[in-house]
Amino acid sequence: MPRLDDFEAWIEVEGARLDEYKVETDQAGKTVDCWIPSEAGKNFVVFCKDHSKLHTVECCIILDGHICRRPALTPTYSETWRNGSRTSPTTLRLFQFAHMLFTEDEWSELHNPAPNKSLGTIKLVLQTGSIGDVHPFRPDNPMPGPAPVYEKLKIPGPHRVQLGGEVISVVGRHREFISDRSQPWKLVFQYRPKDLLQAMDIMPRDNTTAAIDPNVKEEAEGGQHNGAQQGQAVDLAAVQVKIEELQTQIDALREITRTHSAVKLETRPDVRGHRMKVEEIQASRFFPKGEVIDLTEECPQASPGAYTQLDIGADRP
Repeated sequence: MPRLDDFEAWIEVEGARLDEYKVETDQAGKTVDCWIPSEAGKNFVVFCKDHSKLHTVECCIILDGHICRRPALTPTYSETWRNGSRTSPTTLRLFQFAHMLFTEDEWSELHNPAPNKSLGTIKLVLQTGSIGDVHPFRPDNPMPGPAPVYEKLKIPGPHRVQLGGEVISVVGRHREFISDRSQPWKLVFQYRPKDLLQAMDIMPRDNTTAAIDPNVKEEAEGGQHNGAQQGQAVDLAAVQVKIEELQTQIDALREITRTHSAVKLETRPDVRGHRMKVEEIQASRFFPKGEVIDLTEECPQASPGAYTQLDIGADRP
């Protein structure tokens, strides 16, 4: 489980916690990184908890490199969760996994690699400090829509985060947060489709067992006079099991290019019309095994006299 000192974070989909894989903590004990499976079209919720109930912390939630929410953990509210981005004091739009779109338009501003290096990540930056005065509500930072990404960039995977449906939710109290400028804790979730994580050997493949005919087992345990034939029957059964396991792996790899294929949009500058073509995006272009993503972006500190959108307590339906 991704935990640093007294702090733990996790992601839930449809009320169930997503399993975390390949959980790794840096030597300083300030950053933990893990992998979770994502499914396009599913809403998700970000949770954070202080097990000690002693700290006052700003929990900065960063989705695909975009700062979305800044909830607080305090001794009174030692656990918090966020399921969307606020659009008004009584409404929010839900966090949702979505398919990635690609474009061949070299003139698109989206070809800037700065924001794209964080696609496929959910990051929490925990900063200790103190709570200040109450401030009036203001909407969260607007999250970019599901615009296409320049295809020649090295992007991490076929999924990204977008805002889904709008729901009614009562806003919490908004307070000023004064950072103590200490080194923050960082909890990073890298999300990919389940079959891609399995193909990358990060997530174990589904167990597949072939049913062996009981008669084969009886023959194998029979008398000595049929030993050679019995041994052949057992070997054939084992071969059949291996064949089915390999077929399952092949089906998973094919599913990556079939189910999770991306739509590529081809446009030309200074041309009024656009033409669209659909191509399969091969799995080999998505984050090769062993590659490392740069996860150095931080939650910016508030300047003196300014305040962050710090909301106390969890979103309440």
